[in-house]
Amino acid sequence: MVWLQCSDYCRDCNPSQVGTSTTYYNASMSISYNPLSCDHPLCGAGDNHDQQVLAECMDGTCTFKVDSLDNNGGWVQGILGSDRISISDHFFFLFDTNIIFGFATVDHSKYTLDQYGSSGVVGLGLGKYSLPQQISVTRFSYCLPSWVKNELFSPPYVLFGSNAVLQGDMTPFLPGFPKYYLKLEGISYGIVRLDIFGSNAAAADQYHQQAQFRRGPYLPDAQFYAMSVESATFPLMLPSRAYELLEKEFEQDNPLLIKSRLQPMNTCYKGSVDDIADNATITLHFHGGVDLQLSRNATFMEITSMNGDQEERYVCLIVDKTVDGTAVLGLSPQLDHNIGFDLENKQISIYRKIC
Repeated sequence: MVWLQCSDYCRDCNPSQVGTSTTYYNASMSISYNPLSCDHPLCGAGDNHDQQVLAECMDGTCTFKVDSLDNNGGWVQGILGSDRISISDHFFFLFDTNIIFGFATVDHSKYTLDQYGSSGVVGLGLGKYSLPQQISVTRFSYCLPSWVKNELFSPPYVLFGSNAVLQGDMTPFLPGFPKYYLKLEGISYGIVRLDIFGSNAAAADQYHQQAQFRRGPYLPDAQFYAMSVESATFPLMLPSRAYELLEKEFEQDNPLLIKSRLQPMNTCYKGSVDDIADNATITLHFHGGVDLQLSRNATFMEITSMNGDQEERYVCLIVDKTVDGTAVLGLSPQLDHNIGFDLENKQISIYRKIC
């Protein structure tokens, strides 16, 4: 779904500090804002279309709660309302319509990255609350540029409808869920294909038995991970077996690095990106022969930390492991790629590109 922090009532919110501006939503400044009535089809616990969104009437107000936003216990709650939005391509208004969105009053989504906080999310999924569903488009694409020291090379962008770029190889997503789930059939580190399922189907079955799949498919006999595509989650997130094999291969390839844990990253080492072996590349293999090779900026992040008066440098893998066995293609591994969504044919295109 689409949600924004409200200007006056949001508790535990992360101010968006790009420059000196904030991007809180102020309903009192909008002449087209209306709270969602309790008799609206999308308000009511029995009418939910999205497993992540709980919408219900409380004391005459239509409220919402979004759970597990970052696969780490994050959540947001508030009031559902509607307002008019306009989307243009610099020349023409492509869409000018009312949409339903969340007016967040409590934000525990944990989206903050360094000094840049997020003040909301534009949901692009398959649920009834998502932006593509509300504006009735069947195609869209986005491109996410890399950054160096938190400075973007160029702004990211989203294209809707006929402007969407569907370029490169296509891989299907699993139907029937509010998220986009791709079949991840393998992972490589350099030229080494990791044995993420074990030597037989029992390892894959154990993965699916352990996975709770609160938000996704249960596929007990499958030889693939059901990986959700999410831009609101930052790192690449893998089930424990795949993560540990990747970490082991990386440490064997970089034996001189000293491991050190730094919050919020799970795997960090003393040094810089320049100390990492040149062949330290991660490639995700999806169904249909579609490969996504993570760029260096999408794989490693440099962090500085003070030890007394001394500044120490660390390099961290932008990869984390999930506790429930799910797999997530977060924002970071999508950097430097055009990601195109064909909702009619239930396919996603992945194309390496300087955005």
